[in-house]
Amino acid sequence: MRRAIHLACLLALAAGAGAPAGVRAAQVRVVVLDAATGDTLAVRASVTDAAGVPRYPPLGKCFYQPVGVGYFYADGPFDVFIPDGGAVARFSHGFTYEERILDLAVAGDTTIEVSLPRAFEPPAGWRSADTHVHIAHQGGIYTLHPAGALTIASAEGLDAVFCLDNEWDFTGAPDTCSTADCVVWMSEERRSSSVGDLAFLGIDALVEPLWSDWWPTTASSADTVHARYPGAAVVAVHPVTTVDFDDLSGWPGVGLARAAPLHALTGAIDLIEIMSYSNCDDDLARDLWYRLLNCGFRIPAAAGSDACVNRLGSYPAGGVRTWVETGEGPLDPLALLDGMRAGRSFVSSGPLIPAFTIFNASMGDSLPLARGRWTVYGTVRAMSRWPIDRVEIVCNGETAVQFDLPAGVCRVDTFFYLPVDRSSWVAARVVGGDDGWIRRSDRASAHTNPIWLPMGGERIAGWRDAAGFVSWLDDLEALAEGEGTWPAPGDSARFFADLAAGREAYQALYEKATAADRVVPDQPAAGFLLRQNVPNPFAESTLIVFGRRPGLIAGAPFRQAAPVEIGIYDVAGRLVRRLWRGRIGEGETGVVWDGLDDGGRPAASGIYFCRLRTPAGPVTRKMALVR
Repeated sequence: MRRAIHLACLLALAAGAGAPAGVRAAQVRVVVLDAATGDTLAVRASVTDAAGVPRYPPLGKCFYQPVGVGYFYADGPFDVFIPDGGAVARFSHGFTYEERILDLAVAGDTTIEVSLPRAFEPPAGWRSADTHVHIAHQGGIYTLHPAGALTIASAEGLDAVFCLDNEWDFTGAPDTCSTADCVVWMSEERRSSSVGDLAFLGIDALVEPLWSDWWPTTASSADTVHARYPGAAVVAVHPVTTVDFDDLSGWPGVGLARAAPLHALTGAIDLIEIMSYSNCDDDLARDLWYRLLNCGFRIPAAAGSDACVNRLGSYPAGGVRTWVETGEGPLDPLALLDGMRAGRSFVSSGPLIPAFTIFNASMGDSLPLARGRWTVYGTVRAMSRWPIDRVEIVCNGETAVQFDLPAGVCRVDTFFYLPVDRSSWVAARVVGGDDGWIRRSDRASAHTNPIWLPMGGERIAGWRDAAGFVSWLDDLEALAEGEGTWPAPGDSARFFADLAAGREAYQALYEKATAADRVVPDQPAAGFLLRQNVPNPFAESTLIVFGRRPGLIAGAPFRQAAPVEIGIYDVAGRLVRRLWRGRIGEGETGVVWDGLDDGGRPAASGIYFCRLRTPAGPVTRKMALVR
């Protein structure tokens, strides 16, 4: 049955590959060239006729995908039939070339040349990689091999692609189809429906088992990778967490990184994937990463699309990717992995951030500071094929500085000052528009890995995040008690012992948090105010007044209303209710919390925190709910 369905799909696509029956059509040969060098350029392309029907090259020449108006890949000249009435053609090649959109009105068979110019030169010494692609995933209709992955990666302007297809064409080294400009490395995805999946990049041999439920643990496989292959990297893939924490049968429940807090403690993971098509919400994956960073774990971010390019309807590989500083010279895939593990990298779905510094430190670096109050000086340089809306400087998970940009800006080279009074991590984030072609995410964005600012040798210890992971491991223990399956009694004993040790470690981290970490700031951030709720304590509802003062924020005037968010959090730092999100001008406004959580359920009596997130930092007020 599946084969018949696949055949039907291919026949439907093939209908757009030949001359339409009974309709006069011109055969057009298309040659795409690099505008600067004149060399033939591999591209992602689409051709749509006047009736809105996608037109494809002959079946078997390219990889067809019906996403959007339909697209295909070509690594050289291709032929396409265009009916009377013409067609619209679109061509792209990665993040650093301009896209071209052409109206093709042809009177007969012809050849056309299309030149793609650079939007900007890629920064010297930086390479891009998609760390999570499948060319032989279950349910695929194409039989692809590494050479097919090379065609796709080359057309997307990638320098490297790691295909996580386990035994499919695995060689234990970069595939022989690799070129000096693009490396294909068949790798492994170690799966577990209970605790989450891991990718093993740069391994010489597959690590068994390729799948398990609760036992053997994925952590034991990660330990094997680290012991055998010092140059490899272990990545927590599609680690998004949702309210479906107990769902072990459907997606995304079977892919959730439930063991991520344990893996961070033991050093099992080298990287965490914060951009991926299979994440339900990029913000959720980023939130988990922030929480781990706030507990002092120096785990860099990675971006892997999880594109299943052998399936029909796949979004493009490379739509999210990791940019790594490797230095100039020939591409060395092990040096690429070294740069990822060291955090000399940023993740992106469009913009590039090749320069982010604080004093003389760059992303991935540590800049020790003596105890005290500092104002650090930093710089950010970003560029994008799409306009950039804003630049954010993130400190310990909060937006500490924000620059809103005028419409149409595609390059940023600016500086910032940031007050620091405790051990911190600082990163830069760039957010752009949503006009990209076949973009899975709603906006083009990029995020650097942190620069670490340890103060007085003290570890970062976010007490709310540590307390949250204690509760997390409680939930995992309850799930394991109810759903866990174990080959032997000793296996379950070890698993639960690991959970107990993890809870103890996070509880100790919570206790270690400094007094400054526990203090709730009572003064408004520069330019913003959050008044104490009235009444307080309250039983049914309470009024929260917040606003914005006139003047400068973060050293730059806001040319438009400032973005803010009001949320209610419990003592463990978990979001209970998002009350309001939007932009405010000068003046004050109010919002009422009716004591319900985001699910419409009454919140329990206790202490809560109202937090106003602003471009100048957060403002928090303590409140008491008494039922």
